[in-house]
Amino acid sequence: MSTIGRVLEREGMVRRRRSRQRRNDYSDGLHKQDAPNAVWAADFKGHFKLRTGIKCYLLTISDGCSRFLLRCHGMQHPTHDNSKAVFEAAFHEYGLPGVMRTDNGAPFSSVSGISMLSLWWIKLGIKPERIERGKSTQNGRHERIHRTLKAEVLTGKTPKSSFWSQQREFDHFRQEYNEERPHEALGQTTPSSVYKLSARRYPTKLREPEYGDAFTVQRATNDGSIEVAGQKIRLSIVLAQKPIGLLEQEDGSMEVHYGPLQLATISRKGRLRRGSKRRSSKPAAEEKSPETSVS
Repeated sequence: MSTIGRVLEREGMVRRRRSRQRRNDYSDGLHKQDAPNAVWAADFKGHFKLRTGIKCYLLTISDGCSRFLLRCHGMQHPTHDNSKAVFEAAFHEYGLPGVMRTDNGAPFSSVSGISMLSLWWIKLGIKPERIERGKSTQNGRHERIHRTLKAEVLTGKTPKSSFWSQQREFDHFRQEYNEERPHEALGQTTPSSVYKLSARRYPTKLREPEYGDAFTVQRATNDGSIEVAGQKIRLSIVLAQKPIGLLEQEDGSMEVHYGPLQLATISRKGRLRRGSKRRSSKPAAEEKSPETSVS
């Protein structure tokens, strides 16, 4: 600040502007993990090589409240189809969560912040929620599971020669972690003693999202585009023939939604900004783990 600026500030004639803190582009703040199945977390714990040299990618899914490890599954390729099969098996066994928290990588996210996997979740009535880039502490409880997994299953042990035998190791770890290991954060009880099945069972039919009266609904074209003020705007091929909700703002801009997920904002001049421009006043508090993410 200049000398004249300091004088004016001292006399109370100017005020310093408060810096604005940036929030998650794709949610209105992280949801609280205060009940079983309120929030599930999912992530790929990097990859390692089996004894045969084949890469093994490990997908983990956990319940945020109870720390219950729902899935710990190795696969050769982290594709949509392979990942969906693991999630589908978990949904059939345990029911559906309210929120699925992940990072921004594939197959969880893609162009406009939506992927085939997250679109499927929305049709199931699950809200995708992604942590901010580079802030693994926002998924701290799941990261701590990864640290334990790495220490007890992957570090210092010779990998198995087949996916079948390696999966047995993961299954043994999951059983011990859920049923035998007490957690300080759970009052020295086990995750299995806290976790309860979800009352929301896997549906027999998927449903497209519905929108309130304030929205204008437009079905995307075959290439995932919509038309606003005579201008064609490409969102994502994933959204081909899907109902898109448009919500006009006071400043003349337009929010673009697919269900609960805000995909983009269109300015009055027709410029597309992917992600959400909205920020929550204060996100729900989340524990910060001193552990770093393991890859």
